Amino acid sequence: ICLVVDSGYKYVSNTCSGFVSVKDDTLTITNVTKDLNCTVEFGKETFKIDLDQSNATIQSQPNKIYLVYSQGWYKDVTGLTTINKLDQNPKRTGYTFGGYQTTNADGKNVQVIDSNGNVKTKDGTDELSTLSLFNGPGTLYAKWTANKYTVTLNANGATSAGTTSVSATYGSAMPAITKPTRAGYTFGGYYTSTGGSGTQYYTAAGASARAMAIAGNTTLYAKWTANKYTVT
Repeated sequence: ICLVVDSGYKYVSNTCSGFVSVKDDTLTITNVTKDLNCTVEFGKETFKIDLDQSNATIQSQPNKIYLVYSQGWYKDVTGLTTINKLDQNPKRTGYTFGGYQTTNADGKNVQVIDSNGNVKTKDGTDELSTLSLFNGPGTLYAKWTANKYTVTLNANGATSAGTTSVSATYGSAMPAITKPTRAGYTFGGYYTSTGGSGTQYYTAAGASARAMAIAGNTTLYAKWTANKYTVT
């Protein structure tokens, strides 16, 4: 007689002494020559699930949780302390945390921990149980959404101001603008400080000079260079 242990479960013990052998996930009862009355006990597996913080500035606590298959989520491998909420959500400069998720066989992202750090037993979209997502050690991945910030463009004495503000996405190129003009001067781009000092974010052509790297609303300042003219 062969008994194959289902995924998520494990062989624990039996009362069939002398007749049972166990290898991998298969339990075999052999050499039975008469009626045999015995009990085979199986238990639920416990799997470590790592929380991939994906470039977090501040790490979440804990950084791993444990799944007792089809039963619940726990703080420790013993399965004695349930976990309903993370002690601390991860943080990442310029991004908003959207929870921890994995991907099932259909390619659907299944959320196990929401943006508030709550550990869920069911995915809210279609009530898919999270307690049978894994049949071995696994990983949940942090979901991050880049923040948008208002960038004010101080044209600094321009005759025609052009674009006066943009909504910039952290980590992405600066949005296109109409550059300003100023009688008697040549535009040299937008910088984080006046007079063309600091970090350049727009070129003289009004194109993005770098990705947005300021985690908050900010102001950029136009650089102007006075033109030289020949006077006869």
